[in-house]
Amino acid sequence: MSSHHFVKENQEPAIWVLDRHFEVDTIHQLLEWSPTVNATLLAAEWLISLQIKIDKVYFHSHQTENLNILPSLYPIELINTENIENDIWNELYQRPLHNYIIGLNEEELKKIFFNTAQPLKQYLIGITLHQKWTCPPVKWNKWFAQDQQFALTGKIDEWLINGDIQQENGRFTSLKDQRIFFENYNENCLIELI
Repeated sequence: MSSHHFVKENQEPAIWVLDRHFEVDTIHQLLEWSPTVNATLLAAEWLISLQIKIDKVYFHSHQTENLNILPSLYPIELINTENIENDIWNELYQRPLHNYIIGLNEEELKKIFFNTAQPLKQYLIGITLHQKWTCPPVKWNKWFAQDQQFALTGKIDEWLINGDIQQENGRFTSLKDQRIFFENYNENCLIELI
């Protein structure tokens, strides 16, 4: 993979492609950072058809007969797993860097986020077909363009938000190009609508 971004050795983000529910443009944007690409066997076949190089493939022991779909053009590390969430968490403990999780639906992604230990949540970024999830630290800020929408998990009184925003039906809209400041009191997530 070629990249026009400069990333220090051992500082590359990781992508976890856990199923096929993602936009092709999304993964191509993430590949610009020359990440480590981890995939389940189910997702690997789709990635191979898109000619995306995979670094690690996670499979269940009952799937060994399906490993022949993997190309032999480049080395792929094969990892037998019974719980992909544990593998993600182990990776986060060893290398606390940004890890992108794509390919899941909203409910599957929520399960991973809410089962992840608080110190590790800040390194997870989840992307569904139309949403980008982050669980930031207690105080943080983010740039939003005018009319950009987002949602928050948890109760509204668990958040302090400083910015020109409008709330309607549980969604927030930035009223201008601005940096919005957040305080998150209860391990909640920000959901950007993309």
